[in-house]
Amino acid sequence: MQAIGLMSGTSLDGVDAALINTDGKTIKEFGATLHIPYSNELQNKLRQVINGELAHHQVENELTKIHADAVLRLVEESKLTLNDINIIGMHGQTIYHNPDKGVTWQNGNGPLLAEYCKTDKICDFSQAD
Repeated sequence: MQAIGLMSGTSLDGVDAALINTDGKTIKEFGATLHIPYSNELQNKLRQVINGELAHHQVENELTKIHADAVLRLVEESKLTLNDINIIGMHGQTIYHNPDKGVTWQNGNGPLLAEYCKTDKICDFSQAD
């Protein structure tokens, strides 16, 4: 199956996307990758969320749209269609991560991403930390 993974970490620099072909356990083939940088405005909003100055829901949909844009660009650049993609894994934007205390927080709207991209999604990965 074709899978796309999305990652955006504490650097707040943008979202990375990667396409793989997998059987669900083993990567059979690595595909295209891309990076979409965040605008300075979005980086500032995310810093405000991290500092408790702005509610996360005020940027969540904007952030999710950028993740969806990454999926759509990666699919197009790979000469595929959304119907070719079986699943999308969205880590979400890391807002806070402290595995020693068992606390992590990623911002992103998985159901909205699925709506934009018309495919199944997996999100909220880091809760097991």
